[in-house]
Order: sequence, then structure tokens, then C-alpha cells
Amino acid sequence: MKDLRSVIEKLKADRKMLLMLVLGAVGAALILVSCLMEKKPAEDTRQTDATPFYDYENSLETRLNEIISQINGVGRVKVMVTLKTAEENKYAYNESYQSKSGDNSDDKKSESEYVIIDGEKGDECVLLSTEFPQIQGVIVVCDGGGSNVVKNDITNAVSALLDISTNSISVLEMKK
Repeated sequence: MKDLRSVIEKLKADRKMLLMLVLGAVGAALILVSCLMEKKPAEDTRQTDATPFYDYENSLETRLNEIISQINGVGRVKVMVTLKTAEENKYAYNESYQSKSGDNSDDKKSESEYVIIDGEKGDECVLLSTEFPQIQGVIVVCDGGGSNVVKNDITNAVSALLDISTNSISVLEMKK
């Protein structure tokens, strides 16, 4: 307590030291306030960076919008595509099987390991193929969605383009 009083007395006597201390405290407070007031940008609920689904869904929706809008009687159109699975990579691997026949038992042993090559970024697995995500369903909302002929045309077009069942496609009329 006495040490604190002596420090305060010294600061009162030395105005320059007091001014530097006050300016330092104000600067620290401004930095703290600016850090607390930083606003983070609103995140898209689809998490564009986190899910490669978004780009694929978006691409399909855009392409379907373009082609469906060309169908007679459709008018304005909006398309939504949902995916069932993620993109899947298939890698090469070696399998080996060993079988031993003993007195009264058969021992079978299998082993598998990925084929690894020396790539540009170090060791890499050999990629055989990439399978696109499976489509779960498609919703099409359009001006002509109340017409059975237009619904049938859109359903058949989407089914043919995406190789999905017509049960996974819904065509609805857009509100006026």
C-alpha cells in the first residue's frame, strides 16, 4: 500500500511520466475496443468453403435453370437440387490373400494397401476415378408449373439429364 502511494506521488511530481502513462492506457483501450467491435461477415448457411456440395449443386441448378427456361410454357423458373452423397474418390490398392490348411482348420488371411507413387507434393495414392455425388431430389418452381403438360415435360427432361427417378422430381407453380 505504501509502495503504491509512493508511485502515485512520483507520478504527480513528474508530469511527463504521467502523460505517457495516460496516453499508453488510452492507446491500449482503443486497441481493445477495435478488436471487440470487429464484425465478422455473415456466413452462408451452405458453408461454401466447408462443403464442395455447394459448388456442384449451384452448377447443376444453374444449368437446369438455363435449359428448363427454354421449354415451351415454363416462363420464370427456379431450380433447387439436393445431394445425397459426397464426391467419392476411388484409389488403387494391392490385395494379397494367404490361405493355410491345417489339421482341422483353414486359416485365411487377406491384406490390402494403397498403391503409392512419388508425386509432386510427396507420396500420393494412385487415383483411379472420382464419382460425382448422387442426387437426392430436384424441385422446379415455374410460372407454367400448374399445367400438367409443362410438369410432364420438365419432369422428363430433368430425369433424362440427371438420370434420376421421376419420383425424385417435383414441379410446382410459382406464385404470381
